[in-house]
Amino acid sequence: MNKKYDDAQIEELAVAELKKYGLYELPIDVHRLARYKNATIYTADFEDKSISGMISKKGKSYSIYVNREHSATRNQFTIAHELGHLILGHLDGDRQSITDEQLNMYRRDYTNDDERRLEVEANKFAAALLMPTEFVIQVWNECEGDLEAMARRFRVSEAAMGYRADHVDRRG
Repeated sequence: MNKKYDDAQIEELAVAELKKYGLYELPIDVHRLARYKNATIYTADFEDKSISGMISKKGKSYSIYVNREHSATRNQFTIAHELGHLILGHLDGDRQSITDEQLNMYRRDYTNDDERRLEVEANKFAAALLMPTEFVIQVWNECEGDLEAMARRFRVSEAAMGYRADHVDRRG
């Protein structure tokens, strides 16, 4: 059983990883973070078109696969999500890979509670990694809450930006 993380721990861990590698600036460079974490990113043609991505490990190396047919912003989130699995230790122990059929914050069709927890944690990590709270507050004020402009600054989808903005205390 993997360690369970609360929202504050996930936020702290995401920011700590960015700062550790000198990546705490917009837009977040998930490709560089992946390299620092010994993960290689590949685009893939998945037979099942609903698959967003997957991560697998071999020894101390990781491979992240993203769906070639998905948008750049979707793949950005997928990479951050897969890095979440890696950094949160979801691949520790016997688990060799995780395939993500949907990266949807509202997904409800998990096969078990542990799978659901891992996916929710990875989604929260991806959001915190790509859209750190401090930057969300700063850019919210600069863009006067214009989600389209904010999404461009963070290089994420408007939907992801809207979700994140709704879940960050912007009074900072």
